[in-house]
Amino acid sequence: MFTLRPEGSGCTFPHHKETCGVGYFCPAGTHDPRSLPCPAGSYSSAQGLTSQAGCAPCPQGAVCPSLAQATYDLCPVGHYCPSSGAALGTPCPAGTYNPQYEGWCQGCPWAGQGLLLFPRGLRLLWLGVF
Repeated sequence: MFTLRPEGSGCTFPHHKETCGVGYFCPAGTHDPRSLPCPAGSYSSAQGLTSQAGCAPCPQGAVCPSLAQATYDLCPVGHYCPSSGAALGTPCPAGTYNPQYEGWCQGCPWAGQGLLLFPRGLRLLWLGVF
């Protein structure tokens, strides 16, 4: 028989208490400590969370694309992540780039100088004599 477990833990088998793992939260009465993941756009590196409020939003310049993330990922190259709580980055507009996992895209200083820009500014290719 399952018994009511305290907040921050769950019960997978009768009388076996298991701490809620990183990336999950367990309100009082949770039976499975992996049934309530932190949502996409958030993460938690702490064990024993008692509510979704314990899941931290991904910071600006980062993404959390999956459920139950223990850490955040840097914003992908060629994208920007201007606000916290992002699940995915936004592609840089054509004529811009973001090579260093920052929260914004920059204008291409080489546009019109022998440089070919691919769609959405994801890749740069030099043309001409080397």
